[in-house]
Amino acid sequence: MNNSVIAVAIGEIRGSMTDAEFADALKAFTDGKFSPSSNTIQKYRTGQREPSYENLQSILAYGTKTNRISPETAEKLMEFFHLGELMSQYAALIKSDNQPYKAAEEQSKYIADKSNGYREVPILSRIPLDNASDEAHEFIAFPSTLLANEEYFFIRGSLVEGKNIKSDDLVLVRKTSIAESNQTVIAKLNGGVICKKFFKTDDNSVILLPSSEDSEPVPLDAVRIIGVVERVIKNI
Repeated sequence: MNNSVIAVAIGEIRGSMTDAEFADALKAFTDGKFSPSSNTIQKYRTGQREPSYENLQSILAYGTKTNRISPETAEKLMEFFHLGELMSQYAALIKSDNQPYKAAEEQSKYIADKSNGYREVPILSRIPLDNASDEAHEFIAFPSTLLANEEYFFIRGSLVEGKNIKSDDLVLVRKTSIAESNQTVIAKLNGGVICKKFFKTDDNSVILLPSSEDSEPVPLDAVRIIGVVERVIKNI
């Protein structure tokens, strides 16, 4: 059995239910949007298979709502997803009180749908190159403590070509037309869309990395920044 953080968490949330009962509970909880088979649940909790980010979100939201995630497992999930800004809240909770996770649910949920302290960030089907809004059919509840008071959106890695970004990753983008050096930007350049590190030069040009060896700096006004990449969420 694979004792990964995800497998352990799913097994903990499942509790004494059978795999079929847990699958039915998840289907009911998500109004049929997530309808795993009992075989899929069995593979999730034994580490033979790992859920997509969206499906994991549903499982953890169910665990939160039903008070099935222990503080210890919640802390390991925080570490696993590198959500450092929430770690102190869990550490304070565990040190001060060993009550069930329901107490943590009121203070700092990991993932929960439409709950206080969370913002619904849309998953766009295309990169917004113009002012026309792209209708989003999917949303992810993301901790507000990790977001500034600005507009954000997710796109799938398949829409951009960037270092260490795979096609099934989710890319969190802060919408802006301005970037600072050493930030990864999504931008329009020469009729195409790029996802690269952005560096300003003293002569008001821009170096974009990675690039080919014969690439030259480009004028700043030739790069139309669409947004800055804040996080890349791996499809685990």
